[in-house]
Amino acid sequence: MLRIVLALAGDDADWSGLLFLAFVVAWGGAFGILGMIFHAAAGRRDKPSFLHYAAILFLPLLWLQLKLGVLVYTPLLLGAWGWHAAFNPPQALQDWLPTALYWTGPVAETVVLLLTLYSTPLAILLRERGARGAPIRDGVRMFGERRRESLQLLVLVAPTAILGAVAHFLQGPDAKDPVPSLLQGLTLMVTSYLTLVALFGACRVVALAAGPPPATDRDVDFAASAPGPPA
Repeated sequence: MLRIVLALAGDDADWSGLLFLAFVVAWGGAFGILGMIFHAAAGRRDKPSFLHYAAILFLPLLWLQLKLGVLVYTPLLLGAWGWHAAFNPPQALQDWLPTALYWTGPVAETVVLLLTLYSTPLAILLRERGARGAPIRDGVRMFGERRRESLQLLVLVAPTAILGAVAHFLQGPDAKDPVPSLLQGLTLMVTSYLTLVALFGACRVVALAAGPPPATDRDVDFAASAPGPPA
């Protein structure tokens, strides 16, 4: 849906409101799916609510995506600016920068995906428990603490990164049509599936490491937990 709206809008400013709505719906749908993936990976028996997860996870996961983008692309942009200043190519920076981002884009997207693996379920867990934390830093730490599981996840991330890079470079640096070709569409389906499988595995690792959620007053059987013999 988002690609269709982008294709129809082009550079027309009159479509800005619809574009904003399309982005909100796309983000909400993606975050709702991630919440249901975490729900299934945690082995919960109750039926998940897609709208519930889309609502409660919208702000924390959007904030997480913004932080990941800044964390990954800021050094990339600073490096490109430094390279341009040092070697002074004939093109102006604003004309040369899109080419630099084109060649480095797949690497940046792969780094974002790797950081997303554990930080996303950690952010979901923190939101469910109403706690504060550092999901990106804790996610990086989990790669070292869970080496065997992380290696299995990397086996899924590797073909995703390779297929995404091939589709990116086949498109060419001058491509402006947001509607994918048949090959790009098939590649998008495969990489999306592999990404969801990898995220399911990461959610399962985080859920098992976190253990069961803390008991609340609603969950406690006071008759069974009272001192003395059973009632």
